[in-house]
Amino acid sequence: MVSPDQNSATLEGVIVDDYFVGVAAVSESGAESIITFAGLPPRE
Repeated sequence: MVSPDQNSATLEGVIVDDYFVGVAAVSESGAESIITFAGLPPRE
C-alpha cells in the first residue's frame, strides 16, 4: 500500500513478469477505482 504522500511503490524481490499486478486508487473518502492490470488479456 502506498501512503497519501507517495506516488509509487517498489515490489522488492518480485518479478512482475511472473504475476498479475493490479493497481487501484483510493480517494480520501474511501471510494476505490476499478483495478487496472498492465499487460494483455489472456488468449481464449
